[in-house]
Amino acid sequence: MKELENVVQQDLYKITDELKRCTSTNIYYDLVAKLYYLNELITLKRLNIKYPVEYWFEYYKKDTEDKIIDFEKSIICDAQKYYDYNYKLAKMSDKLEDRYVKDSDYLTLRYVPFEKSIDLANNFFASFDDDIYEHFKDVVNSPRFVLMDKVDNYEGWALRNNYLVDSYTVVIPYYYITDYLTILHEIMHSYNYKLIKNSSIREQDRMTINALYEAPSFFIEHVGLDYLKLINYNVDEINKLDAMFDKELIYLLKKYKETLLSDNPDYGSYLYEETYSYGRILSYHFYDNYLKDPKKTIDNLKRFMFDYKSYDRDYLLSNYGLHKSSITNPQKLTKYMDKHLMRL
Repeated sequence: MKELENVVQQDLYKITDELKRCTSTNIYYDLVAKLYYLNELITLKRLNIKYPVEYWFEYYKKDTEDKIIDFEKSIICDAQKYYDYNYKLAKMSDKLEDRYVKDSDYLTLRYVPFEKSIDLANNFFASFDDDIYEHFKDVVNSPRFVLMDKVDNYEGWALRNNYLVDSYTVVIPYYYITDYLTILHEIMHSYNYKLIKNSSIREQDRMTINALYEAPSFFIEHVGLDYLKLINYNVDEINKLDAMFDKELIYLLKKYKETLLSDNPDYGSYLYEETYSYGRILSYHFYDNYLKDPKKTIDNLKRFMFDYKSYDRDYLLSNYGLHKSSITNPQKLTKYMDKHLMRL
């Protein structure tokens, strides 16, 4: 814990020192947001750090009011531009309703030591891709890899890096095999941040509110499940994880449809439901491509993680062989989901 405190303390000093000299609005906003996240980390981890970070929060609130308004406008604009498409996608929940699987929750999973999940993740990444494996080792051996007590319904998250401070990867152990998938998921976010670290603040902002943002991290969970099967991990556990995957997608699509039909939607819910719905659906498409050509799909995935911060969604999807008609086709999605189950 002391090592983490020292790193956080150093990062706080770096950021606040830079804030005093900062003249760029975009960089200022990013620095203060990073400071805000670090303060959240300090509070949740109960780190013994005395530093007047609250001073900056008044400026954070004042300077970001216009940005929040612009942010909501951009979400409204996105909702209007893609409404018919998004609603068609959300309505797939009607077709998939009968795919709910009973007893597919944490209560039926076995206890797994967190160290076992780390070992499994290490062995998986070693077999998956050399560059991502090196990144994994760098992250888990860094004090910026943080384990945290349970917080609401979170399983983990990655705090975006910037040119000044590296990203933090936070994992909340539940001591089930789900921890293994959480590690894989957040490592992919962290790797994504590494790829775009030298991009502009505007591009980084665009990435984190992009509907395609979660696709690589959900894709890696599919391949991670394959690895468990390959090493003869408990088949019953893998089936439960796969069932949970399907169940959450259906739930997200149902909530997404409710939000789209609402006269006064909550834009935070809209963004969350859209990002996670798209992410899970696109992950099946990437996974199907991976089964046909693993190396090409990994290479494409890395390009995708660098590209999607900059381009229109329609262009990106078509550029990677993904078209609206296939993404919103419940029969095709069900086929992918069934293939995902049949491989077990």
